[in-house]
Amino acid sequence: MQKAHFAKSARNDGGPQCPPVIASGAAGATKQSRRFPPLQFTPHGRIFSTMSKVLVIDDDEMVLALVQKILTMEGFEALTTADGPQGLTIYKERKPDMVLLDLALPGMNGLEVLRKIRQLDPEARVIVVTGSGSNESAEVALRYGAFDFVRKPVDYADFVRRIKAALPT
Repeated sequence: MQKAHFAKSARNDGGPQCPPVIASGAAGATKQSRRFPPLQFTPHGRIFSTMSKVLVIDDDEMVLALVQKILTMEGFEALTTADGPQGLTIYKERKPDMVLLDLALPGMNGLEVLRKIRQLDPEARVIVVTGSGSNESAEVALRYGAFDFVRKPVDYADFVRRIKAALPT
């Protein structure tokens, strides 16, 4: 009788994942298959089943890199761009689950991008994230259909909580 060994987990910590099932073939050969798909973990050990896509539109390259890192660490697929027209193109082609949008963008301001995204998809989930936001701009963004409004600098835990709350269930 063969011993079944546990495969290493996606977390790379050597912990058990899903035990293989040993099946005998016609000529006594054995093959291994899994009863369940392997679990996927974020680097922080959180389990996720399918990766949600989040489009980030911000003209600040440092903000894009930081938000991309946060999203990746939390188990999301991050799509990034620094301008509004490119963001609209990505939105049409990749159909993200939600959008993080800066208001102050070159060429096309964030409110115009928000309005066009909502025309493409009235159910689109958009969180407006801006460093120059006033109460008036927050009200306008929410009136244009933004799901939420966050001022920079953002609190990491609050930011992630808002993103998860905005994702469609």
